[in-house]
Amino acid sequence: MNQQEWIEYFELVNGRKPTPAELAQAQAAGEFILERPNPNVFGSNGQVTEQRPIKPAEPVITMTQQPQFAQATATFQQVVPAKKGMSKKTKIILASVFGSLAAILLIVGGYSLWRYQSGKIADGTYEVVAYSYRDEDKDKMVDAFDEFDDVYSFGEVKNNKFRYYSYLEDNKEPYISLLDYEKEIPQKFDPWNKTLTEVLTVDEFEDVFDSYMKELSKKYSFYTKDAIKESTKESLKTYKKSLKEKRTYVKHGDEYTVTILDEKGKLKSRITFKRMDKDDVDKRWDDYKEAVKDSKKNLKELSDQYDEYKDYYSYGYGNDYGYGNDYGYGNSDDYGSGSKSGSDDSKSSKKGVDKI
Repeated sequence: MNQQEWIEYFELVNGRKPTPAELAQAQAAGEFILERPNPNVFGSNGQVTEQRPIKPAEPVITMTQQPQFAQATATFQQVVPAKKGMSKKTKIILASVFGSLAAILLIVGGYSLWRYQSGKIADGTYEVVAYSYRDEDKDKMVDAFDEFDDVYSFGEVKNNKFRYYSYLEDNKEPYISLLDYEKEIPQKFDPWNKTLTEVLTVDEFEDVFDSYMKELSKKYSFYTKDAIKESTKESLKTYKKSLKEKRTYVKHGDEYTVTILDEKGKLKSRITFKRMDKDDVDKRWDDYKEAVKDSKKNLKELSDQYDEYKDYYSYGYGNDYGYGNDYGYGNSDDYGSGSKSGSDDSKSSKKGVDKI
């Protein structure tokens, strides 16, 4: 034990403080270890005084010994490496890559916009200004404007959909397609590929045509069941062929030209349309509707004649009122005047050209 502990023990046993002689004797006997001389152990009266515990000295930090927190900081700095910025070379490479990507996107986007706009047909009404078709008998292309006195056919474009109205005139007689007027059989522009295709499927077209023929049979008695059946058969056949045709177009200003190739790739027809002014559109529609009235009037006269002579002539109205022909662009052959038993051969062949 140390000196203070021995003094406390002595007081506990003897009930008094030790004398200097007793303290010296105990020290000499090795009963306690004197850690540090303390001149205050004995008081002025020669008695042992109570010693205060010696407070441990604060550690002294020398120049050669770093504080513990400094060492920890240094260790942390070694564990976490300092951030390094991108090198100049890396920045140049990244800038080049991003610049190239941006340029490619601009080029692709610009090309896509140009290609779409180059094939986009603006909404409006367009009239036929040039039309040639293959004459199967002559096996050559002929000009429809040479075959008829006037060609007034036109079409309407709206949201890339096209609806055609056949309207011809020869010998002061109008030739129109009531199917075009009564029923919508649209075609659709593809601005990207610059193609023109039918919208209706074969079944959809059959439904439309069947309803159309039923309506006609109620108004005009010469549309017998056999005539309707034959007309429907021929029209479906022609429509199926049209689905196999390739129709492309080229846009130039306010005009566009449609080229039609048959399923064998042979040129069938070529038609140029030009956009009409509003005043011209209004007049064309007025003339067309007047031609529709004349056509229906002629059909009524034919129907009355059929009723009067049907006991003598067992014929119905054939497929001149069906869909299409070999000449190209429109949708039907019902021109509203004449019949199979009617006009001369030359006029009949002209009436076959309503698909402009």
